[in-house]
Amino acid sequence: MAWNSLANNQMVSFTDAQTSGFPLKSGQSYITSDQCMTRLDIETTYKVTIGTTYANPYTNEQLVAKIDWLDTNFIALNQTSRSWRGMAVDPSGNAYASTDVGDIYKQTGGTGNFIGLGQVSRNWRGMAAAPNGDVYACVSNGNIYKQTGGTGNFVTLNQTTRNWFGMAAAPNGDIYASVNGGDIYKQTGGTGNFVALGQTSRAWFGMAAAPNGDIYACVDNGDIYRQAGGAGNFTGLGQTSRTWRGMAAAPNGNIYACSFSIGNIYKRVGGTGNFVTMNQLNYSWYGMAAAPNGDVYACVLNGDIYKQ
Repeated sequence: MAWNSLANNQMVSFTDAQTSGFPLKSGQSYITSDQCMTRLDIETTYKVTIGTTYANPYTNEQLVAKIDWLDTNFIALNQTSRSWRGMAVDPSGNAYASTDVGDIYKQTGGTGNFIGLGQVSRNWRGMAAAPNGDVYACVSNGNIYKQTGGTGNFVTLNQTTRNWFGMAAAPNGDIYASVNGGDIYKQTGGTGNFVALGQTSRAWFGMAAAPNGDIYACVDNGDIYRQAGGAGNFTGLGQTSRTWRGMAAAPNGNIYACSFSIGNIYKRVGGTGNFVTMNQLNYSWYGMAAAPNGDVYACVLNGDIYKQ
């Protein structure tokens, strides 16, 4: 069925939805029109493209609730294809995305397009947003930069040149930065220099700070590690070795990690157990970030930015 044959706000049957590849949940029965997928939602707002395999177990003619697929899938925001790398969301809900040999972009208040901030073209990598509104960005084989209070330019913090890759901001204001092929570093309370934590040299990539103070770091072609409560060493969680890239920690305690090669997005519910696949498209996922309202962002290298 062609979606252009549907009227705006027309309810969509399971058969039509399945044909277009939407993953659905069972047990829906009939639901109200404002909860259903519509042509306007599909074509104008969300623009979802999901493999049909995820729809197979469900009953024909089942109406589809928006809440089911919006809570499950990452929706394309239709941004210009760029070499997207790191992401961060500040306490005001402003979302940031960095690019390789490019600019840093900002989506104000979590809506609209990502607009370039006119920063110097650098090999921008990981980003983090501190509780006080400061936004950090690191540069591969470069320095670490900070935008104070979320305004103005990103200014160098004059750190030692390293292969900086991932960043995270803890609830207590500590800022972390990982080095691909090196250590993990911490700036205590958001002031002073980044000091090495004496971790085993690994291909450290993305990082995330959970609401309970746990700090996560992932390793390319390796494991995911956690520093419990922001103290002590990072300990392996025994996850499957993947080309791990970005990480994010949602306000509800869910931890996300994305992989790059034949990639996917994985979730650790409530910060316990294993990271389980969310069955997203096999893109080259790279950066992730979570907003205060629970929205989760993920960007694709040389692709789009997505939001759950």
